[in-house]
Order: sequence, then C-alpha cells, then structure tokens
Amino acid sequence: MALIAMAAHNGRIFALTALGRHTEAEALACAALAAHRVPDRFTLVLRLGLARSLNGQGRHEEALAEAKRADELYRSLPKEQRRPETGAVERARATALPRPGA
Repeated sequence: MALIAMAAHNGRIFALTALGRHTEAEALACAALAAHRVPDRFTLVLRLGLARSLNGQGRHEEALAEAKRADELYRSLPKEQRRPETGAVERARATALPRPGA
C-alpha cells in the first residue's frame, strides 16, 4: 500500500505541475518527502517533482539545489532502480539553469 500511495503522490505532483499549480505541487512534494524518508526511487521522483514545481515558480536556484540532491540520490541507487529515471535528473538540472538575459 505504501508504494501505491507514493505513486499516487507522484502522479498528483506531476499533474499539478502540468496544470501550472506549482505551489500546490511544491506543498505536496514537501509533505510526501517529509513522510517518506527512505532514500529510494520514490524519494528520487518526489525530489524531481519538487524541482519541477520550483522551476515553475521561477525559483531556479532552489530547483537547481533540489536537482543536485536528486542527482546524489540517483547515483547512490542500485543500477536497476536508476534506469526508469535516466535523463530525468539532467533535465531537472538543465531546466533550473539560469537563462541568458533573464
């Protein structure tokens, strides 16, 4: 049941971000991360969702820091747990980088 709940949280965070409801996505991601303290794949996807929500709010430095935490977690996971998120950490980091002229 815990895995289903984490997957549901991740889906809601993703949907809220896609709808432009970034502050709600951030709050849900933070709450889910506070409740789920195991450094596993779900923590990784929650951190990536948090980074997306921060980017959506224009809080790029915070998003970049969150992407860095996600990258550290990604590298610590067993190879079979990393595969589904291949490229996701790099995308989160690239999205958070400062834009020229911004």
